[in-house]
Amino acid sequence: MKKQSYSSEMLPNINYLDLSDDELEEELVDLECNTQEILCRLSEGIKEIMKNAKMVTIDELIVAHLSAYLGFISITELGEGKTKEITNQLIKIMTREAENSYQLFLKFPITPDIKNKKIRSTNFEKLRNTAPGSIAAQTVRLGRVIFDLMEELYCAKKEGKSSKKQKELFAPPIPFTILLKTLCNDVINELKEYGNEEAVLYHINHTAVQIGWLIGYYNHLNKKNKIPVYLKYVSATIQAYINFGIKFINIPIEEMQKRNEEMEIIDSELLIKEATRLSEKIKGAEPCPITKKEKEAAIVMASMEKVLHDLIMEEIPCKIIVLSLFHFWITLEAPMRGVKNDSSGNLPTYKEKAILEIIDIIVKMLKQLPQYNETKTKKDLGEVINSLKSEMSVHELDNVNLSRNELIAKTARVNEKIHGTTCELLKQSFHPVIIANVLFGNWVRLSTIGNNMPEESYQKIEYYFIEIIEEVRKHIPNLFKK
Repeated sequence: MKKQSYSSEMLPNINYLDLSDDELEEELVDLECNTQEILCRLSEGIKEIMKNAKMVTIDELIVAHLSAYLGFISITELGEGKTKEITNQLIKIMTREAENSYQLFLKFPITPDIKNKKIRSTNFEKLRNTAPGSIAAQTVRLGRVIFDLMEELYCAKKEGKSSKKQKELFAPPIPFTILLKTLCNDVINELKEYGNEEAVLYHINHTAVQIGWLIGYYNHLNKKNKIPVYLKYVSATIQAYINFGIKFINIPIEEMQKRNEEMEIIDSELLIKEATRLSEKIKGAEPCPITKKEKEAAIVMASMEKVLHDLIMEEIPCKIIVLSLFHFWITLEAPMRGVKNDSSGNLPTYKEKAILEIIDIIVKMLKQLPQYNETKTKKDLGEVINSLKSEMSVHELDNVNLSRNELIAKTARVNEKIHGTTCELLKQSFHPVIIANVLFGNWVRLSTIGNNMPEESYQKIEYYFIEIIEEVRKHIPNLFKK
């Protein structure tokens, strides 16, 4: 089959035949390859933004994000008037190229269900020899990059065990706009570096061509005629980001970054306020402590909560506090469970994997214990805390950039505060079991935050605390066996 040429119906002053003369034949391939590489750069940026937001996505939405770039670079280079004049033409180009791409991929299919690699390879070679320029190869390369990033986002969300429900389909607007603004400025400067004023317009035109071909390719792979769905997303998004570009074109990137940081702080502060309100509502509904043990427990919990709050406000790494709580809990609990001092009069050292063994016991108990009917307020609190957890980075929790000396100093500070508080409570004749329970409870609380465990799991631990702590106590002597 004869090799096709690109349509002559492009943007004004764009003629691909001008790039096809013998002495300039590389110009067309350069345009195709450069556009594909820029869209790959854009896709990588989108992936990082979505990963930070703990989002997943699908091909239709990634294609829509690419069309947002098309709208943004058009408004950046051409201004409002000219961009609005060519918007319908850009959509028309994408529609035509999507259909042409789809028909050629149907004629020379390369879908994974064709098990014979030789047939797929032969079909792809025929496709390359029939499609205009190198667009078939560029489309498959871009398509694979996008498939890889979708898989990476899915795995990252799964590995992060994020329980936050995704409500948004599009990348967070301010970070995405910063990405578009930065990329568009870089691309325009790169393309104009050698004094070719038409280079940006050719790039805008070919971005529409490439998006159209990508739509046809994905439509072919999905084996469903969803071209109208893709085009619906594309048409709405390009219009939206032309308007977005008009609004943000003159705002410096530094100012946009500052706005984004301020919004993140406001969002976190609102979540903290809501979590505090719901926690107070739950506590207000609980009966007041009546018995001596209940009153003792309330005092011990308040004392330990204050210590932990102060340590967290000092930006002590969460991991240090968690390890210290575990150490002082098991040190206090073990003698009450029959663990005897060694020949030197000290408690023997517990096994390195003691924490993992305790966690394993808790997880098994959670699976065995029946579900319970939690209140609406508790469910609401769980959703808020899950959202807060999803906003926390490893750096915020663990201050991973601390030096060795800083870690030693902060560890000593934590041990001093928790040990000092524990000793003071014991001196005041508070029951050791109550103090141990509070240490254990706080260790579980901070561990679930540090490991991003869904809040509903922690609430179940809290509900069945007596059953879980009793099971844990049975295993404590085993933690000290060699």
